Amino acid sequence: MESDPSDKSNPITPRKHDLKEDGDSSPVPPRSPEADPQEGQVTGHVERNDEDEGKKDQETIDTSEIAEEEVDDGDVDRKLCYSLEKALEDIDKLATILSSTSDENDSSEIPEYVGKLMDFVEAKVAEYCTDLGEGKAKWSQEPEVNSFLEIVDRLSKLATVLEPFKCREKFGSLNNRVGSIQQRALSFLEDEFRVLLDECQPIDLEKEESVKSKQESTEESDQSIDEGDSFGYPNDIVSILNKIAKEMVSCGYESECCQVYIVTRRNSFEELFNKFGFENISIDDVQKMQWEALEREIVKWIRTFKQCASVHFHRELRLAEAVFAGYPSIATHLFYNLTRSMLIQILNFSEAVAMSSKRSAEKLFKFLDMYETLRDTTPTMDRYFKDEDGANQLRSEINTARSRIGEAIVSMFSDLENSIKSDSDLID
Repeated sequence: MESDPSDKSNPITPRKHDLKEDGDSSPVPPRSPEADPQEGQVTGHVERNDEDEGKKDQETIDTSEIAEEEVDDGDVDRKLCYSLEKALEDIDKLATILSSTSDENDSSEIPEYVGKLMDFVEAKVAEYCTDLGEGKAKWSQEPEVNSFLEIVDRLSKLATVLEPFKCREKFGSLNNRVGSIQQRALSFLEDEFRVLLDECQPIDLEKEESVKSKQESTEESDQSIDEGDSFGYPNDIVSILNKIAKEMVSCGYESECCQVYIVTRRNSFEELFNKFGFENISIDDVQKMQWEALEREIVKWIRTFKQCASVHFHRELRLAEAVFAGYPSIATHLFYNLTRSMLIQILNFSEAVAMSSKRSAEKLFKFLDMYETLRDTTPTMDRYFKDEDGANQLRSEINTARSRIGEAIVSMFSDLENSIKSDSDLID
């Protein structure tokens, strides 16, 4: 439809850029009508005044900016720009939905956001599980323990909720993916638990000797055990170990957690024995040793046993109670097994010495020292066990070893008495 130039309702006002540059105010003749390629119709180009043109330009700019923002939002969405708080919220939401879907014939579908949620969680777990190498603990350097444990906790709850749906086809993929992510996260926790335990070392032996010298009397030793609030391990590391242990136990990884703990702490005690110079010598080797060498080993044995009974077993009890706070039965069980295995290794040496065929009066005093050590440490060991059965079993082990040393001492006294009688007869 053509516009009528004579129509006053549609005036043609020249625009500024249509005026001649030489200052002539006469307008440039209007452009000829042109066809609109989209509509297939001939339309007249209606000139607008400056205000209309400015509005048009501004609208064009605003529209392009909105388009760019929409594209940017799409890019961000595709990049999974997801906050941890939002992810945890969505996992809780999904768990609630699945909990309410108890009917096997329910046709409800998995929410659309689940795919993006799993992508984010998987990427986050992979980020945390990055291996630092050289047996370094990641969480001794990065304060992100709680965030990761929250993810593991939510994954565990989601896996529990998904368990009834594992045979349903539409939930199979989600169930497998959640299980895979959870497995990786818990494996990382197990490794981190082991590394942190390896790094969890007590104070120096020299300081321990100083501590022991201040606890010579039984009363002072009792006060240290009952009232002491420090077990010589870094509190921040112990706190992290406790959080990991709680998460592993609650996720059904109790056996793996306990196995890592007992093996790692046993290795720590082996290193401690080496520092004291105490070796696990077999009965045959003890029988073959010269008395001078065996005497040196007895001195090391006495020092090791006294230190373990008065200092290290106490600290192990406190460590187990701190790491497994909230699970007293687990802490007691682990401490008993660890202490018994180390104690048996110590007592085996005393029994080997007691069985030695090389008995003489000159060895009597060293045997007496061993007997007194076994006698004096028994009350200390009893105080570590709230369980009467556990205390009775360890007490029985110590009493058996002490009895054999006592029998050897009696035999030495008898030999000494006979020797004195023989000498008296010769004098007479």
